[in-house]
Amino acid sequence: RSTKNTNLLPRMKWAPDYGHRLGLTSVDELNNQLSNITLPPSSCKPNLFQEHFFRANGKIVGSASQKLELFLVLPQIVPANSLSDCPAWDVYLCLRECMDYILSPFILRSSLHYLSGLIENYLAQFCEVFGKECLLPKHHFMLHYPAHIMKFGPLRNVWCMRFEARHQYFKHLTINTKKFINITKTLANRHQMKLCHALSSSQYLSE
Repeated sequence: RSTKNTNLLPRMKWAPDYGHRLGLTSVDELNNQLSNITLPPSSCKPNLFQEHFFRANGKIVGSASQKLELFLVLPQIVPANSLSDCPAWDVYLCLRECMDYILSPFILRSSLHYLSGLIENYLAQFCEVFGKECLLPKHHFMLHYPAHIMKFGPLRNVWCMRFEARHQYFKHLTINTKKFINITKTLANRHQMKLCHALSSSQYLSE
């Protein structure tokens, strides 16, 4: 499944409470930490946090790849001396270990039993810290991941991240053209013109 709108940690309803417990007192402080992180050129750097982030219904703005990158670099943003005695952070660390297996391009069959127990442990911690009312269908889907890996191999090979990236182009094109009459024809024409331009380049196949 896509990582877009990933709520394996619940939406930022807990941010005002746990954010201050983690020493994150302002959006400016978060953005300062995020701006100072050095990422590889191939990485999709997360967007800066919006002013409403610490409100009850604060949301993280960005594409699927940006949210995934934010999830991975979160330990570099949060002050290390404020991580002890925080249940929410323990839930994140457990999820992070789960994702290390789930997103791995290679995984041993012998590790699947451990992953199954790890996911069950994560869900138990999640319910204890955030409550069962925050559970989503995708939390249940996680329980099936080990079986799917056994059948189809590493899930990274069948995820839809690349399809999300492709869809992002069409969404931006729709906003930029501001033409909604026969929008499918407009998108098809613009995409084919873009493809023709790319194929006409002598460096297209070498890039």
